[in-house]
Amino acid sequence: MFGLSHLLPLETLPGWPAAPNPTGLETFILLLGIPFAVGAVMTAWLVGRAWFAQGRAETSAELVKK
Repeated sequence: MFGLSHLLPLETLPGWPAAPNPTGLETFILLLGIPFAVGAVMTAWLVGRAWFAQGRAETSAELVKK
């Protein structure tokens, strides 16, 4: 089975405790969860700015008409 341990060396310095092998959940969070969360925050930020700008434009147009 090909896991994360083949990609990352898990060697430690002499005198240090042995590095544990990552679980499947830890690998999933590292490789998929964190990038998805960052992408979701960035998307919400960019789309939110556009929505708020559109709302301000509609409010400004209504104020000019009055």
